[in-house]
Amino acid sequence: MRHLYIYLIGIICCLNFSVQAQTDSIQQLGEVHLVASSFERFSVGQDQFVLTDSIINASSILLTDVLERNTAIYFKQNGYGMVSSPSFRGTTAQQTAVLWNGININSQLNAQSDFNTLNVQLFDQISVQPGGGSVLYGSGAIGGSIHLNEDIRFDDTSQHQIHLSGGSFSTYQVAYKNHLSNGKWTWNGGLSINRSENDYPFPQGSRDNLNGEFSHNTFTSALGYKINKQHRIELHNWFYDGNRNLALIRPSDTRQKYENQDVRNLINWIWQTSNFESVLSTAYLREDFEFVENIDRDASTFGKVDRFLIRYDLTYQWEKLAMQGRINYEDSRVEGTQIESGQRNDISLSVLGNYDLSSGLEALASLRYEQSNRFESPLLFSTGINWQATKAYTAKLNVSRNFRQPSFNDLFWEGSGNLDLRAEQSYQVETNHQFTSSSMQFNIGLFYNAIDDMIQWLPDDSGVWRPGNVRQVKTYGSEIRWKYEFEFADQAFTSQLNYAWTRSIDEATDQQMIYVPEHSADVSLNTEFDNWIIGVSSHYTGSVFARTDHNPDFVVDDYWLQNLFIRRKISSQPLIKAHLQLNNFTNVRYESVLNRPMPGIHFQTGLQLQL
Repeated sequence: MRHLYIYLIGIICCLNFSVQAQTDSIQQLGEVHLVASSFERFSVGQDQFVLTDSIINASSILLTDVLERNTAIYFKQNGYGMVSSPSFRGTTAQQTAVLWNGININSQLNAQSDFNTLNVQLFDQISVQPGGGSVLYGSGAIGGSIHLNEDIRFDDTSQHQIHLSGGSFSTYQVAYKNHLSNGKWTWNGGLSINRSENDYPFPQGSRDNLNGEFSHNTFTSALGYKINKQHRIELHNWFYDGNRNLALIRPSDTRQKYENQDVRNLINWIWQTSNFESVLSTAYLREDFEFVENIDRDASTFGKVDRFLIRYDLTYQWEKLAMQGRINYEDSRVEGTQIESGQRNDISLSVLGNYDLSSGLEALASLRYEQSNRFESPLLFSTGINWQATKAYTAKLNVSRNFRQPSFNDLFWEGSGNLDLRAEQSYQVETNHQFTSSSMQFNIGLFYNAIDDMIQWLPDDSGVWRPGNVRQVKTYGSEIRWKYEFEFADQAFTSQLNYAWTRSIDEATDQQMIYVPEHSADVSLNTEFDNWIIGVSSHYTGSVFARTDHNPDFVVDDYWLQNLFIRRKISSQPLIKAHLQLNNFTNVRYESVLNRPMPGIHFQTGLQLQL
């Protein structure tokens, strides 16, 4: 908590400075980026979509809930509020990259992010890109990538947003975000507190969820200074402090807890003209955890990673051609109780080119070479085409090679780590077809992904679990996104469908991978009238195997969840909205991880204020 107090003092000082700076500001236009972002410009041939402000503001503050109800990504949770990990297109959580302002923030220890610790209210934009992206985003971007971005705007405005909510199981959430700018300086700040006793009763069961309490505190900030019309400096910070008990499977189990702190700092120097953009970035990230195996005792284990990164991007645009060169260097060091001290440094070079071949036809070619002191990285590539045949129809095709490097746990776990591991790699092809009209959007995508050298922990002849490159997996399937808007009797309606059919096959057994549902879908219908919005949604997740031998006694059954959302705008100046969310209102008993029941019917109500 000491680090949190330091950050709070910092935000108060910056708020005072920013408010004083506004008094003598002059009117200026917001920043205009003439060179398209890497996410848009150099992901040709791939599906991309942005979660709108209305989706973010109308949802739970947890990223798991937002993505589960608005995408086809499957999440498995060890009980509500516990560790949440995605399966994106049939891949693992380690094969999904999470990026914060372009920096990969997956843990260096286990190579994944816990989506129940990420608060959506603190970010200005959340984007999703299914499919491979390792040329741009590095390790882990095999199944897909999630992008959390803060918007630096020099627009001479002041905005404050407060989100207050409370609900079942003594759950309380507070999120505050502000934006202050005088045209020369700009500041974005955010603070969130999320606490819950999390003692929900198991539907149709005989007891409550035990030892499930959690507390998450997050602070973010983004400070920008415009040196002149061409140069600006950005400073981004993110501090997270979490304290979470681990819910029990049986009442007789030992009570455990997990505490962790994450610190992320990023500085960008941006030099931009009409046809080129130069970005020099340095970042320092630290992850620090303590695991208490028995709450009634003082003994604990710990681990920490310090990661330093420096990156330089140079993008040049000449008529129909856009080129980007990127050099990236990272140095990471780990130490802990059950992990041997270790160090890894990686350097990579990427070259990307985008060319408008003709009206409506766009092509991409890109390469990435990476050198590491711990493993041999494959030469990566991505090539794609976008073809806008008509105003209503666009076709996309992308072929890529992607990878995931071994985590520190894989390499240095005491007595089990394997320094001879190879990087996982995959060859992927996907095609997308988009149909749009004034009232309808329809997207269907097909994908195929062959993953080699997949890392898996297995017991050796002496019974010790060790990681090895032992698995080849192929994933294939289709994804559908559909949205239709219409009006009837002075009411506006919006209907939406997300559906995924996924096959993820272990080539050694020719069977579906564990915790990968073959079918998942989310359907919603919202209506808007006067100052009201009422919405219902239905979420389906197919059954999954929980054991690699596909033992029918260890299957997580499929389930349908029904949710209701009501929002009312109380005032326009200031903007005040009240909401009520009723989750799983049919009180379905379900699990996403075997023997980890999720809540039955529960509610959340709150207020949103914008000044």
